[in-house]
Amino acid sequence: MKKILVIEDEEDFAQLMCVRLQGAGYETHHAADGIQAYEMVRKSKPDLVVLDLMLPGGDGLSILKKIRRSVQTREIPVAVMTAKEDPHYKEWIVAEGVSCYFQKPCDLAAFTEEIKKIVPPN
Repeated sequence: MKKILVIEDEEDFAQLMCVRLQGAGYETHHAADGIQAYEMVRKSKPDLVVLDLMLPGGDGLSILKKIRRSVQTREIPVAVMTAKEDPHYKEWIVAEGVSCYFQKPCDLAAFTEEIKKIVPPN
C-alpha cells in the first residue's frame, strides 16, 4: 500500500484529506506543523507528501526546500496545497519542483484523482 504524508495544520481539513485518500487505497499519516513534518518525511519516506505552505513551526516552502536538498528525500513527489492567491507565487513554487499545486478550498475528488495520477494506489 502506498504511503502519503499529509502536512496540514487545519485538523478538520487534514482528517478530511486522510479519509478521502484512505478510501482511494492509500495509507496516510499526518503532521500538523513544520517542526515534526520534515522529520516524518525523513524517517517514513512516504511515496508522496501533501504539503500545506502556511504552517506553524516552519513554513511549507522551507520544508519543500529541505525535501529537495536531501539525497534521501529529493525524489519524493510533493503536492502543494495553499490558500495563498498569487499567480507569481504559484509559478515560483512549481519551479521548486512540485508535482501539483492546489488552491484551497479545492475539490477533494479532483485532488484525489490528481494524486492517483502521480502515485497510483497499487
